[in-house]
Amino acid sequence: MEEPEDDVEDAKEALQTLREISQQNNGVFPESKIIEYVRKRLCTMPCQNQGYVLDGVPAKLTDANEIFGRTSFKY
Repeated sequence: MEEPEDDVEDAKEALQTLREISQQNNGVFPESKIIEYVRKRLCTMPCQNQGYVLDGVPAKLTDANEIFGRTSFKY
């Protein structure tokens, strides 16, 4: 199944932005950009319909709270 063209263009634009930021910061991506990208990606139809696996992201509880929009997780 192919993604709609808008999603592909958005992904290409996001990737180009990340490449530029990486070059400016010696290969390091700001956490805020990573969180923003992951959050947007999780809202896409393929992720919502088929599910997803996050490997290594989020690395911290504060990042998880930002990605999933919660103020705190309760265990």
